[in-house]
Amino acid sequence: MRAHHVKRIYAIGTPYMPDAKDVQGGFKVKIPSAIFRVISHTLWKSFVLIGETFENDAKDLDWTIVRVGRLTDAETKKQTEAFDYVGAKNWSAWSSRTGTAKWIVGQIDKGGKEYIHEKPAVSVPR
Repeated sequence: MRAHHVKRIYAIGTPYMPDAKDVQGGFKVKIPSAIFRVISHTLWKSFVLIGETFENDAKDLDWTIVRVGRLTDAETKKQTEAFDYVGAKNWSAWSSRTGTAKWIVGQIDKGGKEYIHEKPAVSVPR
């Protein structure tokens, strides 16, 4: 990215990629994460390392890791929203592909100044 002078990056991650602001005691987060960690430890560890790489090695870049849950093709009347952390009130483990794309494009249209060096959890609200 640096070689091509890219300054703003949006990456897609999962709710399994931890963030200090996530709700630590919520069962809707802890149980699926624990199961995923056991069943597919290597993949889970990759998600964790991607987040750590951005946090530790990309401080000079404006990055946002958009954490999405189970992606669906379903259209919904509810708008996809960003929540500051996984497990927030009204956060759900479901995201629509269309809604997530619209949310990212909306962020770019607003100048890309929100959520710099953050990992918002984007979902269709409950």
